[in-house]
Amino acid sequence: MEEKKEFFLKRLIKKMIAKSIGWYVYEIQAETEQRVRAETLEIQRANRWMYKRILAQKEGLENITCIDVMNNAPISENVLRIKHAGHEQSVKEGLFETLGNEFESNIADALSQSRMQSWAIVCRGLKGQRNFEAIRKDAFQVFLLLKKYSDSEVKLISIETGQEQIETDADIIYLPENRVGEYFHTNSISMVIAMEATAAIASAGQGTMLKYNMIVRLSGQNPLMGLKQHDIDILLHSNDLGVQHFTVQSEYAKKRMEEAGFRDVEISYPLVETKKYCSLEQRAKDCNEDCRRFVVGFASSPMGKEQLEDRGAFVLSELASIAAEFDFLILWRDEKVPVPEQLKHSSNCRIEYGYYDMERFYREIDCLIIPYLSYDCNHACSVSALEAMLAGIPVVCTVKAGVSDLVRKYAMGYVCEADAGELKQALRRVKQNRENLTENYKRELLKQELDENKFIDYVFEAASGFVPDQIITLGEWETGLETIGKYLVKGHDQIKDYYSQFEIAENYNYDRFIDYPQNCIDLLERKSIDAILEDKYRNRKISILDIAPGDGRIVQEDIKYGHCLAADSSGEMLRVLCRRFPDEENLETIQLDYLEDTLEEKFDVVTTFRYIRHFEYTTRCKIYSKIRNNLKEDGILIFDVPNIRLETKVRDATGWEKYNIYDMFWTAESMSRELEQNGFRVAYVIAIGTGLMEDVSVKCVNEPVTWTFGAIRK
Repeated sequence: MEEKKEFFLKRLIKKMIAKSIGWYVYEIQAETEQRVRAETLEIQRANRWMYKRILAQKEGLENITCIDVMNNAPISENVLRIKHAGHEQSVKEGLFETLGNEFESNIADALSQSRMQSWAIVCRGLKGQRNFEAIRKDAFQVFLLLKKYSDSEVKLISIETGQEQIETDADIIYLPENRVGEYFHTNSISMVIAMEATAAIASAGQGTMLKYNMIVRLSGQNPLMGLKQHDIDILLHSNDLGVQHFTVQSEYAKKRMEEAGFRDVEISYPLVETKKYCSLEQRAKDCNEDCRRFVVGFASSPMGKEQLEDRGAFVLSELASIAAEFDFLILWRDEKVPVPEQLKHSSNCRIEYGYYDMERFYREIDCLIIPYLSYDCNHACSVSALEAMLAGIPVVCTVKAGVSDLVRKYAMGYVCEADAGELKQALRRVKQNRENLTENYKRELLKQELDENKFIDYVFEAASGFVPDQIITLGEWETGLETIGKYLVKGHDQIKDYYSQFEIAENYNYDRFIDYPQNCIDLLERKSIDAILEDKYRNRKISILDIAPGDGRIVQEDIKYGHCLAADSSGEMLRVLCRRFPDEENLETIQLDYLEDTLEEKFDVVTTFRYIRHFEYTTRCKIYSKIRNNLKEDGILIFDVPNIRLETKVRDATGWEKYNIYDMFWTAESMSRELEQNGFRVAYVIAIGTGLMEDVSVKCVNEPVTWTFGAIRK
């Protein structure tokens, strides 16, 4: 540590001699922060899947396959039989032979599965545009990176319209839209990385990809452009289940996704060859710098005529006409897209059509301009802007450009309104302050921001998450119900109307909790509430709010511990409840819509069963917020969490069309994260119903049916 201090002190003294102290203290602090971040990141990586593989390669152990199947249910059951039977009885009954056969079979399955897994990088229309389009360039970067780090076979797939056969060209597989499902099944695809400007790519292949563990890597500034609400609802369902994971490239795009209801949206910038562009030589300076023409580069040309205005082509034309002091080098991809006449005939504009060497381009310009006028039809984070800043070239962009986040963060240019006069002033400021805008430490910090390993970490984390084999899409669920004359009851209004019906209220308990195994699950859920309340409050009298009490199944436990207020929007349900407990002093009822109405009272405990599970994420967040407001400090929320591992298998075996009320499912880990994100600390997780589904033809019989969660208000 002392040696490090001495090193930095000596370096500081040397730099003080060369320049003023202010900038270089900042630079040293920045470099120190970089080093600390890098060392911390390396420690974190050492414990992650991909880095374990790298370490194994260094030790010469890369060919070792580690398999552990001991926790598989049949093996665990056989081991227990042997334990209880003893050696002689086990030999007599053939238990050892059964265990050995089961063990060998599970290992064979695991080995087969590990060999079969493939990952697919999917985008649209690689044919004819592979050299120009930023999305396609990013797809190749992701492809090469995953081939380097992943143990799975990695395939680069382009979904093409207008072709009928599967074609292969070098590393690219061209798939017709109607053959995506067939190809994915045949090639045992286990992980998909879909890349496009908008989220419509997630539903490509006639919706096939919605069933796969998928990262949807979106480059558009408006990633939901063109999608109808029902299309968004289908994506939200998969995202809520943890099947789809979304990344975007700007704060604005992230905000748009979150406002629409998407959860855990990450910002992940385009993959750029950082070392390559950081090492580019900057444009040579003339001995008489003031006499040299200042060159502004533009590399965001429209892909079609309809994008001319959105990408700022007309503003650029106006800028060129009023800023004669600057020269403009304009890269125009496609000659079929008309260049504005004013721009074409400007004496200070040089237009290059088609392919252009980008390294040469960055050596020829002093500043890059992104004059976007709209959030629509534009990339969130221009690759040319990232490359330019890494090469030491300032960027001027409008507030509509997503890259403005990074331009502001690292002070490597200026952000202004989408106006020719404003852009002209910004260019003048760049010319005056170019040296300060391109300092090396800023480029190094940006290089860290764009570290490709951040995305690789994210991919491997997503790949390790649980995705049920039996999941169906929201559209399939709705279609299945429609074929038998039913509809999916989904959303606040529909669920409220459904449970307000007299027949539903009158037969609620009988329809759900009379037959085995639901009668056992009912008992266990109620006893789990007793156990939590007795552990947390001992014999102290408490106040309890029960939301959506139905006929009082949970209320009968709550009233043992103090005053219980039962709140339901259904008058029919409350009438059934009051008939059941006509003279109960600890019970009070109130008819209100918990989502829409306000309840000011504070409670020690909130219980709610078969309620939260019926809503999508944005509505659940609202429910969590309201519950927090109704809980006293250190108060607890107790509710049920259906197990996705078992629930999807049961529904697949019995038929999804038998379930007409919308439900969401979780792993215990995913619900714990959700509660933490919404202001709760998980204190109790009690498994309910493990082993009770043996009469259903599913392999997951040793999984809980649900968990009872107890979460403390933070």
